[in-house]
Amino acid sequence: MIRVYNHRAAFLLHGFWLIGYILLSKEVWQSLIEKWLHSGTYSHGLLVFFFSAILIYQKKNQLSRIAPQLMESSFIAFIGCGILWFFSTVVQLKLGSQLAVIGLLISSVALFWGKAIFYEIKFPLFFLLLALPIGYELVPIFQWITAQYVQAGLSLFSIPVWQEGTWFITSAGTFEIGPSCSGFRYVIAILAVSLLYAHWQSWSVWRTVLLILGTLIMAISANGIRAACIVIWATFTDTYYAIVFDHEIYGWVFFSCILFFFFLLTELFSRKNTLKSEHRQYSALHHHYSVLRMGKTGIAALLCTATVLYAQLLLSQQSTDVSVLETMTLPTTSVFDPISSNEWPVSYVGAVRRLSQGYRIQQKAVMVTLVLYGQENSDQVLVQFKNKPYQPAEWRLVEDRFFKVQAKTYRGIQLKRGLERKTLVTWYCIDGISTPYGWQTKVIDGYQWLTRKPRHAGAIVLSWDGTWRDNQQAIEIFSPWIRQTVEEQFKMIS
Repeated sequence: MIRVYNHRAAFLLHGFWLIGYILLSKEVWQSLIEKWLHSGTYSHGLLVFFFSAILIYQKKNQLSRIAPQLMESSFIAFIGCGILWFFSTVVQLKLGSQLAVIGLLISSVALFWGKAIFYEIKFPLFFLLLALPIGYELVPIFQWITAQYVQAGLSLFSIPVWQEGTWFITSAGTFEIGPSCSGFRYVIAILAVSLLYAHWQSWSVWRTVLLILGTLIMAISANGIRAACIVIWATFTDTYYAIVFDHEIYGWVFFSCILFFFFLLTELFSRKNTLKSEHRQYSALHHHYSVLRMGKTGIAALLCTATVLYAQLLLSQQSTDVSVLETMTLPTTSVFDPISSNEWPVSYVGAVRRLSQGYRIQQKAVMVTLVLYGQENSDQVLVQFKNKPYQPAEWRLVEDRFFKVQAKTYRGIQLKRGLERKTLVTWYCIDGISTPYGWQTKVIDGYQWLTRKPRHAGAIVLSWDGTWRDNQQAIEIFSPWIRQTVEEQFKMIS
């Protein structure tokens, strides 16, 4: 049964439902937003909602001419999403709850606005499903594919290498094709961009499928070539450029360039087919704009070249006094008793100085490790793919997440080795600013480099025996204290 009513009634009904929906699903949306903000793989989630909103807004004139209908037949899908949400909450299946709340949002449009309006905006509604953090189980497959590209690239240049799975050892050092290097994030991004492009061009289903397949193959191949170039470049330059230009940032730049030229060729191909059926007078106009595009591309290439040369000039003249790092110490206090303990084996290369000190708090022992960098040259860079707060060869990663204590964000890591468990709390400190995010540390370091300021930085790692639950109270008491103490020392030398 379908009931027709006006836009005001539809807004009121849907608005009241949305209020209750947001209140009930608040925790699920918080988990989604936390994933989008803190996971580089799924950081596109916020952009998915942004583009969906734009696409719906562009349809406002068409939607205003369609009478809303209360479509009761869509109640089946609505109830199905509700049941999925209920059972996912009972069994604590986070992905099921996230799928259910987005499904409820989509089906509510059909329920309160009717079939005609739903069909008008069906693409931006179903486009929201790309915001779900799914598919991470495919990462090992993408790692293996990337490793094959790296192996082929090294063989092509006759570079001796010892490979075990996704690990490579060359004369330049040890390289790992980690989850962030698998290219999975590029595949997710290219899928979203391809769908938007095909929708914008109003392509048919088969052309859209061909475009998606082509861009997915291009993304996987581009990532494999990127990884191979990094290892080859690092081998021939003794890791200099591969470390200075962060490989993940380089990956996005390389991927963006490949994506741009792919869509440029697609656009030119589409225009070529269109021009065949149009009058010849448009050919001259098309040629005129082609010349303009070539001119703009040439100017952009010159600007990029000038930027690289300027960066090389700054790089050759940059110098940092690392002697001030000798004044850094770990505090002694009567509140937390210093104890002697084995040093936690972190995996940081090229550090200027490393400090370790054990403390006891609430019958819990914690080992504090402070790794200091001067960022003076390519071998002294804090945030790089080789540096980790633990030894990957010895410990297996169980959980990696971000949490807050007293409005400050930390990175928490759970490790496992046989029956042994370890809990790590870590963050970076640079220019007196503490952050758990590597990208933010890179941005601050880049600003200091461009403004020729000292680039002293450090990583703080707190290691505890046991699980997170065993040490949660001690972590929440000790972490803010040691963080403030280290920040003050960095501010004094900056």
